[in-house]
Amino acid sequence: MQPLVLTLCLMGAAALIAVPLGIGLATALAGCGGGRLGTTVRRIAITMLFVLIALPLYVHAAAWEATAGKFGWLPLMQTSGNRFWFGGFPATAWIHGISGSAWVSLAILWAWQRLPRSLSDQGRMDLTPFRQWWVIALPAAAPAIATAGLWVMLIAGTEMTVADLYGVRTLADTIYLQYAFDPHWKPILQACVTPLLVGIPILWLIDRKLALPSRPTLGTTPWWSDDVSAGQSTRWPITTRISASLALAGLLLFLVAIPLISLLVKGGIVVRAADASVPTVPAGRYAWSWERFGITMSDAFSTFSAEYQWTFVIGIAVAVTATPLALIAAWWANGSQLRSRIGAGIALVLMLLPGPVVGMAVIFLFHNRGEWLDSLYQRSIVPTVIACLPRSLPATYFVLRVGYRMLDAKPTEAARSEGGTSWQIFARVELPRLFPVIFIAALVAATVATADVPSTLVILPPGMTTVGTRTFALLHSGVRYQVAGLTLGFLIFVALFAILCPLLYKRVWRNRVR
Repeated sequence: MQPLVLTLCLMGAAALIAVPLGIGLATALAGCGGGRLGTTVRRIAITMLFVLIALPLYVHAAAWEATAGKFGWLPLMQTSGNRFWFGGFPATAWIHGISGSAWVSLAILWAWQRLPRSLSDQGRMDLTPFRQWWVIALPAAAPAIATAGLWVMLIAGTEMTVADLYGVRTLADTIYLQYAFDPHWKPILQACVTPLLVGIPILWLIDRKLALPSRPTLGTTPWWSDDVSAGQSTRWPITTRISASLALAGLLLFLVAIPLISLLVKGGIVVRAADASVPTVPAGRYAWSWERFGITMSDAFSTFSAEYQWTFVIGIAVAVTATPLALIAAWWANGSQLRSRIGAGIALVLMLLPGPVVGMAVIFLFHNRGEWLDSLYQRSIVPTVIACLPRSLPATYFVLRVGYRMLDAKPTEAARSEGGTSWQIFARVELPRLFPVIFIAALVAATVATADVPSTLVILPPGMTTVGTRTFALLHSGVRYQVAGLTLGFLIFVALFAILCPLLYKRVWRNRVR
């Protein structure tokens, strides 16, 4: 009963942190206005929020440990290094809430962009900006807020990486510690049913309140826009813009910049003991050194080169496997409301499975099931790729479903009127236009796979470790310099990948249209 209570408490605490922060972020983003400067600021901020979502939870844990953990720079800079509050249940809820606030804010922005133009125009003529937010915008975003809040709760209830790090014995963590190799039906059933009770309202909200139309909705405009009909000008007050921009900068600094800077600080911090001879640092004091930072990063790339390689190999393998399967599923669900509901339900159920349960299922399928399967289990990444699919496949499927909904229906209807079969329409009409979305879906699949530590902890072949599993082990053992270097190195690779992908995409797309 205690793991169940802790799981429910963690889900509620994560939502209580994420929802107010998400509303504040979305409100600050809207308050920047609709001019050129406001649009630019909003694009930069939204990009940072997407980065916050894409970062695995173990990266968030490493960053906040470097900030306020037992050996973080904040406690070390105090008079006593033992003064730290970041640990246990509060730290677990905090990390889930900070990560989930990006989901909430982006969901609210999405809901606000779907407001009818007539409603937003009328509000701008009759109401002040605050009244617009309170009377129109906030109630209109209520279903999106509820859905995102429930989604944050689901992640907190099924993810055990952070909970295990801080000793919060949730249902998922209990399965990982006690039942991974000795299954028992009762805790497994509780761990699977509890998130399902939260997931059912999400399906209802998506189906009833947040369902996308079959075609892009025309005649809508964001309620923060300065452009109104009938040539009337109702620009947002300059004080509102300045206040919103300052609030946005402060929130993003708190959520993104401080953890990143903390990793940089932790990678180069120098400690001199009372009997040590470090001329540049007084005894018992702390300082930051470029030399120490360079050593940390050099050690990270040399010591953990295998972890980086295996992480990217697994990410690419999962992307290659999940993208075609998700594309077939999205094609099957397209054009039928019933099939779309079935696909969404199956995808959500797969995502609700706790990672340790998925790992146990893969072990059951491969271990001691014959020489061939046992060889795959011990000497290949096939079981690891399969274990990552329950998370990667649904995410890829939802991206492709959104891509399908954004397609113009006229070419498809024209091809159907000419007698084209479903396969011909898919191969010759829909697939070429879906290529950009397929590229994004593959990237999402790889990103989710690199973050899926709970499913892979118990099934990685002997001698193989990833960035996630190595970071998980180092955080548990109290190593700090290596964690900072490993995490920063991974972030460098992610940044390079994010820069190269658009360039490669443009070149490939240019070659395809010639």
